[in-house]
Amino acid sequence: MTENQDPPVEGPFIATLQRAANLYIDAGISSIRILASDAQGRELGKLVIPGNEDLVVACASFGLDRLQDSTGIYITGKLQETVRHHIGRGELILPSAALWSAGRSMLEGKPLGIIELSASGYVIIGIDEEGELKDDMLSVNPRCGAGSGINLDRVLQKLNIDRSAVDGILA
Repeated sequence: MTENQDPPVEGPFIATLQRAANLYIDAGISSIRILASDAQGRELGKLVIPGNEDLVVACASFGLDRLQDSTGIYITGKLQETVRHHIGRGELILPSAALWSAGRSMLEGKPLGIIELSASGYVIIGIDEEGELKDDMLSVNPRCGAGSGINLDRVLQKLNIDRSAVDGILA
């Protein structure tokens, strides 16, 4: 492939992207999750890109770097800046704001507490009946062994050992 050629486009998600009005991207350490929706907010499709993929190749192979200008792109997660760089545009959303918004959409007239644990730390949020922070409860800690799980997964992958086999091997 020469420098001016587009990389090969793979999979049915390409057609979904062409119809999408909005893309919501959670650019996490272990994976990048993409949700495509139409103008009415209906889900058109989802895609998960493993975190150990080459992002330049992944973005190009799924056509993420050639989206229509009218497609809204909203990116959250630890790798949001990196993904936006490879796509070429997108609005960045603070991960804690994305979690708060998701929590507000789950309210059923009762307060809600959410604890999110991830490879990049944890977030604790309390939401009252009106969707506001309950007692200013929003705690973000990005330093709880961040990345150790994904690093172990990558070592196991390189050794071609399934995670479920580790206990047996160690025994």
